[in-house]
Amino acid sequence: AGPLNWTGGNLDGSGLLQVNGGMTISGTGQYFQGRTLMNTATATVSGTTLYVGGSGVLSNAVGATLDLTANVSFHSVGGGFTTHNAGLFRKTAGTGTSILENPFRNTGTVEVQTGALRFGSPGGGTHSGSFAVNSGATLEFAGGTHALVEPCQVNGAGTARVNGATVNLAGTWNLMGPVVVSGGSLNPNNPSGVTLGGLTWSGGTFAGT
Repeated sequence: AGPLNWTGGNLDGSGLLQVNGGMTISGTGQYFQGRTLMNTATATVSGTTLYVGGSGVLSNAVGATLDLTANVSFHSVGGGFTTHNAGLFRKTAGTGTSILENPFRNTGTVEVQTGALRFGSPGGGTHSGSFAVNSGATLEFAGGTHALVEPCQVNGAGTARVNGATVNLAGTWNLMGPVVVSGGSLNPNNPSGVTLGGLTWSGGTFAGT
């Protein structure tokens, strides 16, 4: 398909809807419960809530950009919905929190330029790509089990939070900002060691090897 402007209605069924000419998702209250929606160009999501579930897959292809330009929530309504980022997935606007409640797999780059990006419940995923967190911004793991595997890197001067998720860290941690653990489990498992920019620990478990 060429350009896609999705302002209402629901996406369901099976098969692939590949968007090559750019994509805009605005409005609020749409349901995405089936089919693979693949962005191969530039996509912006500016609505407030997208209800996700069923067998749906949101795929951001290699070389593509998906831009959250508001405090967007992907709200899980059950099922096996997943997001796979192989390109650039970023939050560039909104000083509040964008919440992704579905499993998320990052093999590309995730950037948090402003506000917070929260991986909520049920969530989880395996990440071999990179995360970049700007100063004043926050990357939060709040649900599911997240495996940060080589060659995954976490970079920037922002804050990382672990609050209810299990984070198994075998990648490289270059984040210069603080790590805040208030629930869940942070498990560094890199044989070379992990250097944190600071640690505030008020709950949960700090384990690993």
